Amino acid sequence: MAKILSVHTQGPIGTIIDVAGTVAPTGTLLCYGQTLNASTNPIYQPLYNIIGNTYGGTNNTNFVLPDLRGIVVAGYDSMGGTAANRLTPGGSGMAETIGATAGAETHALSSTEMPSHSHTAQCAGGTGGSTLPWNNTGGNSFCVLNGSGVTFQTNMNTGQQAINVVNTGGGGAHQNTQPTMVMNKAICYI
Repeated sequence: MAKILSVHTQGPIGTIIDVAGTVAPTGTLLCYGQTLNASTNPIYQPLYNIIGNTYGGTNNTNFVLPDLRGIVVAGYDSMGGTAANRLTPGGSGMAETIGATAGAETHALSSTEMPSHSHTAQCAGGTGGSTLPWNNTGGNSFCVLNGSGVTFQTNMNTGQQAINVVNTGGGGAHQNTQPTMVMNKAICYI
Protein backbone atom coordinates (compact mmCIF):
# COMPACT_ATOMS: atom_id res chain seq x y z
CA MET A 1 0.00 0.00 0.00
CA ALA A 2 1.32 3.44 -0.95
CA LYS A 3 1.92 5.96 1.81
CA ILE A 4 0.51 9.48 1.21
CA LEU A 5 2.83 12.25 2.34
CA SER A 6 1.70 15.71 3.33
CA VAL A 7 3.90 18.25 1.55
CA HIS A 8 3.95 22.03 1.96
CA THR A 9 3.19 23.11 -1.63
CA GLN A 10 1.48 26.50 -1.33
CA GLY A 11 4.25 28.59 -2.82
CA PRO A 12 6.91 31.09 -1.83
CA ILE A 13 6.32 33.64 0.94
CA GLY A 14 3.98 36.39 -0.33
CA THR A 15 2.29 34.15 -2.90
CA ILE A 16 -1.52 34.41 -3.02
CA ILE A 17 -3.34 31.13 -3.59
CA ASP A 18 -6.96 30.16 -4.20
CA VAL A 19 -8.40 28.04 -1.40
CA ALA A 20 -11.41 25.87 -2.26
CA GLY A 21 -12.26 25.34 1.42
CA THR A 22 -13.23 27.62 4.27
CA VAL A 23 -9.99 27.36 6.28
CA ALA A 24 -6.55 28.67 5.32
CA PRO A 25 -4.01 25.86 4.82
CA THR A 26 -1.04 25.60 7.19
CA GLY A 27 1.46 28.39 6.57
CA THR A 28 -1.10 30.72 4.98
CA LEU A 29 -3.50 33.43 6.15
CA LEU A 30 -6.81 34.41 4.56
CA CYS A 31 -6.57 37.82 2.87
CA TYR A 32 -9.27 40.01 4.43
CA GLY A 33 -7.26 43.11 5.31
CA GLN A 34 -6.28 42.10 8.82
CA THR A 35 -3.43 43.79 10.68
CA LEU A 36 -0.41 41.71 11.71
CA ASN A 37 2.45 42.46 14.07
CA ALA A 38 5.87 41.18 12.97
CA SER A 39 7.55 42.37 16.18
CA THR A 40 5.48 40.26 18.55
CA ASN A 41 5.01 37.44 15.98
CA PRO A 42 8.43 37.03 14.31
CA ILE A 43 7.02 34.26 12.09
CA TYR A 44 5.40 37.10 10.04
CA GLN A 45 8.69 39.01 9.55
CA PRO A 46 9.57 37.29 6.22
CA LEU A 47 6.12 38.19 4.87
CA TYR A 48 6.55 41.79 6.02
CA ASN A 49 9.93 41.86 4.24
CA ILE A 50 8.10 40.99 0.98
CA ILE A 51 4.93 43.15 1.16
CA GLY A 52 5.94 45.86 3.64
CA ASN A 53 3.21 48.44 4.18
CA THR A 54 1.82 48.30 0.64
CA TYR A 55 -1.66 47.46 1.96
CA GLY A 56 -1.54 49.58 5.11
CA GLY A 57 0.17 49.88 8.46
CA THR A 58 3.13 51.95 9.56
CA ASN A 59 6.08 49.58 9.98
CA ASN A 60 6.82 45.93 10.78
CA THR A 61 5.09 46.44 14.12
CA ASN A 62 1.84 47.08 12.28
CA PHE A 63 1.33 45.86 8.69
CA VAL A 64 -1.84 44.91 6.82
CA LEU A 65 -2.60 41.98 4.51
CA PRO A 66 -4.34 42.61 1.18
CA ASP A 67 -8.14 42.75 1.48
CA LEU A 68 -9.31 40.50 -1.35
CA ARG A 69 -12.92 40.13 -0.23
CA GLY A 70 -15.12 40.44 -3.32
CA ILE A 71 -12.24 41.59 -5.56
CA VAL A 72 -10.81 40.02 -8.71
CA VAL A 73 -7.01 40.34 -8.90
CA ALA A 74 -5.39 41.67 -12.09
CA GLY A 75 -1.74 41.60 -13.11
CA TYR A 76 0.31 44.76 -12.59
CA ASP A 77 0.14 46.69 -15.88
CA SER A 78 3.83 47.70 -15.81
CA MET A 79 5.12 44.29 -14.75
CA GLY A 80 8.61 43.82 -16.16
CA GLY A 81 9.06 47.59 -16.61
CA THR A 82 6.88 48.11 -19.71
CA ALA A 83 3.23 49.15 -19.54
CA ALA A 84 0.76 46.95 -21.43
CA ASN A 85 -1.84 49.78 -21.19
CA ARG A 86 -4.67 47.40 -20.28
CA LEU A 87 -5.42 48.94 -16.87
CA THR A 88 -4.80 52.67 -17.01
CA PRO A 89 -6.03 55.56 -14.84
CA GLY A 90 -7.79 57.03 -17.90
CA GLY A 91 -9.58 53.81 -18.83
CA SER A 92 -10.19 51.77 -15.69
CA GLY A 93 -9.76 54.60 -13.20
CA MET A 94 -7.17 52.43 -11.48
CA ALA A 95 -3.92 53.94 -10.26
CA GLU A 96 -0.75 52.33 -11.62
CA THR A 97 0.40 51.04 -8.22
CA ILE A 98 0.57 47.66 -6.55
CA GLY A 99 -2.41 47.42 -4.18
CA ALA A 100 -4.61 49.91 -6.05
CA THR A 101 -8.30 49.05 -6.37
CA ALA A 102 -11.05 50.29 -8.66
CA GLY A 103 -14.37 49.20 -10.11
CA ALA A 104 -17.86 48.59 -8.77
CA GLU A 105 -20.35 45.74 -8.74
CA THR A 106 -22.98 47.90 -10.49
CA HIS A 107 -22.87 51.11 -12.50
CA ALA A 108 -25.49 53.58 -13.78
CA LEU A 109 -24.47 55.20 -17.05
CA SER A 110 -24.23 58.98 -17.16
CA SER A 111 -25.30 60.77 -20.34
CA THR A 112 -21.64 61.21 -21.36
CA GLU A 113 -21.13 57.41 -21.22
CA MET A 114 -24.07 56.60 -23.50
CA PRO A 115 -23.38 55.89 -27.17
CA SER A 116 -24.19 58.76 -29.51
CA HIS A 117 -27.75 58.31 -30.76
CA SER A 118 -30.83 60.22 -31.92
CA HIS A 119 -34.60 60.00 -31.52
CA THR A 120 -37.14 60.48 -34.30
CA ALA A 121 -40.23 62.58 -33.62
CA GLN A 122 -43.39 61.46 -35.36
CA CYS A 123 -46.53 63.44 -36.10
CA ALA A 124 -49.75 61.66 -35.27
CA GLY A 125 -52.62 61.90 -37.70
CA GLY A 126 -51.17 60.31 -40.81
CA THR A 127 -51.49 56.61 -41.49
CA GLY A 128 -49.52 55.09 -38.61
CA GLY A 129 -47.83 58.43 -38.00
CA SER A 130 -44.91 59.63 -40.05
CA THR A 131 -41.57 61.27 -39.50
CA LEU A 132 -41.00 64.98 -39.86
CA PRO A 133 -41.94 66.70 -42.05
CA TRP A 134 -45.43 65.38 -42.66
CA ASN A 135 -48.08 67.02 -44.73
CA ASN A 136 -51.41 65.41 -45.48
CA THR A 137 -52.91 65.50 -48.93
CA GLY A 138 -55.38 68.25 -47.99
CA GLY A 139 -52.51 70.51 -47.01
CA ASN A 140 -54.13 71.74 -43.80
CA SER A 141 -52.32 69.53 -41.24
CA PHE A 142 -48.56 69.52 -40.72
CA CYS A 143 -45.76 69.39 -38.15
CA VAL A 144 -43.89 72.51 -37.25
CA LEU A 145 -40.41 72.60 -35.73
CA ASN A 146 -40.07 75.68 -33.59
CA GLY A 147 -37.78 76.99 -30.86
CA SER A 148 -39.58 75.12 -28.07
CA GLY A 149 -39.92 71.76 -29.79
CA VAL A 150 -42.13 70.07 -32.33
CA THR A 151 -45.84 70.83 -32.58
CA PHE A 152 -48.62 69.37 -34.67
CA GLN A 153 -50.64 72.11 -36.25
CA THR A 154 -54.05 71.18 -37.60
CA ASN A 155 -54.61 74.45 -39.42
CA MET A 156 -52.48 77.52 -39.98
CA ASN A 157 -55.20 79.66 -38.41
CA THR A 158 -56.07 77.50 -35.41
CA GLY A 159 -54.25 76.36 -32.25
CA GLN A 160 -51.33 73.97 -32.09
CA GLN A 161 -51.15 70.58 -30.37
CA ALA A 162 -47.80 69.51 -28.91
CA ILE A 163 -46.21 66.14 -29.60
CA ASN A 164 -43.43 64.66 -27.52
CA VAL A 165 -40.28 62.65 -28.11
CA VAL A 166 -40.56 60.10 -25.31
CA ASN A 167 -37.57 58.93 -23.24
CA THR A 168 -37.09 55.23 -22.66
CA GLY A 169 -35.11 53.33 -20.05
CA GLY A 170 -35.17 53.47 -16.28
CA GLY A 171 -31.77 55.01 -15.53
CA GLY A 172 -30.92 52.26 -13.03
CA ALA A 173 -27.54 50.65 -12.55
CA HIS A 174 -26.51 47.64 -14.62
CA GLN A 175 -24.65 44.65 -13.24
CA ASN A 176 -20.89 44.62 -13.91
CA THR A 177 -19.70 41.29 -12.49
CA GLN A 178 -17.72 39.14 -14.91
CA PRO A 179 -18.28 35.35 -14.81
CA THR A 180 -16.94 34.55 -11.36
CA MET A 181 -16.47 31.68 -8.93
CA VAL A 182 -16.05 32.62 -5.28
CA MET A 183 -13.16 31.09 -3.32
CA ASN A 184 -11.05 32.15 -0.38
CA LYS A 185 -7.69 33.80 -1.08
CA ALA A 186 -4.75 33.08 1.19
CA ILE A 187 -1.23 34.50 1.40
CA CYS A 188 1.77 32.30 2.22
CA TYR A 189 3.81 33.45 5.20
CA ILE A 190 6.19 30.49 5.62
